[in-house]
Amino acid sequence: MNRYFLSIVLLALAILPAGCPSGGIQSNKQVYANLPGDRPDNGNGTRLGPAIDEPETPSSDPQVTALRSAAKELAGRSEDSARQIEVQHLLISFAGTRTRATRSKAEAEKLAARLWEELLGGADFDKLVKEHTDDSHPGIYAMTLNPADAGPNLSLRTGMVPAFGDVGWRLKVGEVGVAAYHGTNSPFGWHIIKRLK
Repeated sequence: MNRYFLSIVLLALAILPAGCPSGGIQSNKQVYANLPGDRPDNGNGTRLGPAIDEPETPSSDPQVTALRSAAKELAGRSEDSARQIEVQHLLISFAGTRTRATRSKAEAEKLAARLWEELLGGADFDKLVKEHTDDSHPGIYAMTLNPADAGPNLSLRTGMVPAFGDVGWRLKVGEVGVAAYHGTNSPFGWHIIKRLK
């Protein structure tokens, strides 16, 4: 019996991945952290893999801190029960995100934070979209939860960047919210989103 047990233990040690911390099995977070951030859906509209929080670079900038706090507060809200919504978004992107943006990630967050503060102060949302978005103006998207309703002017929520729905369905009509950059949920940068309907 002891010989059998020893054989099992030695076999297990031989097949463990060499890079595992403490010689143990990798956690899901470690495994998914090594996968590309922008994973496609699995064919039935479901995104692959869990959302993995990426560590934030510490910031002493009060605008950046306010932006991060707003994103976290919104993420903690419950979603609206609406079957369809319409949003307008302002995308602040950075180099390497498959947009034309050339700014650094830190510069993008700083710009998003400045624009967020302007919006809180009453700035015109559409004007800021026209002047600053790294998408195309007007940046208006309608989304639905029902696949049967989807069409050229109405996208299925699961067919969009997850941050659109995650933010849009948590906002009241007329309210503005923010999705911070995230490799899976918001891979193109910071989305400042206004719910229109």
